[in-house]
Amino acid sequence: MGNRRQRARGPKKTTPQGQIGERGVSIVRKLVTDMGFYWHDRRIDFGVDGVIELIEPESLVATGMTIDVQIKTTRDRLPSESDDTFAITCDDQDLKYWLRSGQPMILVFVHLASETAWFKDLNGWFNDQSRRRERRIVFQKKRDRFTASAQSRLVEIGTPHGYVAPRIARPERLVSNLLPVDRFAPEIFSVETDCRERGDAWDLMRKRESFESGFLLSKGRIYSFQRLDEGPLAPLAKGRISTIRTDEWATSADSDVVRRFVALLNFTLRSMHHPDIAWHPQKKYTYFTAPRDRRDRRIKHTPRGKGRTVFSTYTTADGERVKYCRHLAADLRFRRYGDSWFLEIDPTYHYTRDGTIDSLFTSDLVKGMKQRERNPAVRDLVRTWAAFLRGEDSLLESPDPRIMFGRLVELTVDVGIDERAWKETVYLPDTGDGQDAAGLQLELR
Repeated sequence: MGNRRQRARGPKKTTPQGQIGERGVSIVRKLVTDMGFYWHDRRIDFGVDGVIELIEPESLVATGMTIDVQIKTTRDRLPSESDDTFAITCDDQDLKYWLRSGQPMILVFVHLASETAWFKDLNGWFNDQSRRRERRIVFQKKRDRFTASAQSRLVEIGTPHGYVAPRIARPERLVSNLLPVDRFAPEIFSVETDCRERGDAWDLMRKRESFESGFLLSKGRIYSFQRLDEGPLAPLAKGRISTIRTDEWATSADSDVVRRFVALLNFTLRSMHHPDIAWHPQKKYTYFTAPRDRRDRRIKHTPRGKGRTVFSTYTTADGERVKYCRHLAADLRFRRYGDSWFLEIDPTYHYTRDGTIDSLFTSDLVKGMKQRERNPAVRDLVRTWAAFLRGEDSLLESPDPRIMFGRLVELTVDVGIDERAWKETVYLPDTGDGQDAAGLQLELR
């Protein structure tokens, strides 16, 4: 009797859709493992195919922080596909189940033919009430890829508010904003002078119509990397000229000497690159000056790159009137670490009405630019300044020997940052009172 019943039921079979689903789960399982996280299968599927558990990469300790995962798999073309996106419409009951769970949850969409997957944070996406009504999920093909680079976004999704997120172990090469000084001119020239203010010095040089700004006045003496017995600074000299080894000032433990040395470096740097850059005495930064014809100017920091615009003019739509001019600027500070000297580059922008007179809207314009920029843009600004100060943009065969710079300091760290997750929209949870909480969005900066 028992054997006849077994034969009547026949062997167990699967379905084509079941096989497709299993293949999708296996692809997601491998991707999660490649990220360094644990994958837990859910044997009973009530809208959840598995659970991702976040792992501390260095200690390999399970954190207990988890993300529920629902997987959709297809072997056909992507639904509602465009060049950059595709979209699916969710079942109403599935959507209610996902949003009721109270757990962080993502939906992973797998394309079998290419073995490619994309994902979406369901709680974040559907906190927008209009999206919830439409039940439609739009995947960005590039941004929403479910790969190892999605680690940091999963950590953000799975870490409860107020908890410390696991670190992401991903080596990354960082470019700092420190430009090392390779060498200084070997000697500083010094002599007594009757000049007590820089204005006095300009008056004396004006008589010969020959100018040099790379000098320091201190306690009745003038100091410069330039010779004082010839050239523009000669009229300032009074008495016998002496020399100081630059190393004595560069490595001095006397704070007064160090302050004098930094002041001399600042004046010298501006002199080396006059008239391309100017010092703003009120805002305390250096900026690129406007060309005479007010045409855009670009500086390359890589041989093949297009370069970065350091000055540009913005006009009204009809081109009849200048709205403002934008100048690349930077807070440039010489700093000593041990016996080594560096120039710290903190880029910003300067705005003028016509290339010379400050714009009344500088603060708002600078704020708007910095809100739009991401880390790669800031890095390019630093590299542009470094290339300029190294003389890479100059047509001269040899750079000015008074201060010669090396290349920006770079370092490798074992913990990386996903720039795409650095500035993410954070959706506040549903308030439960019918209000659209997505209207209250925070931006991480």
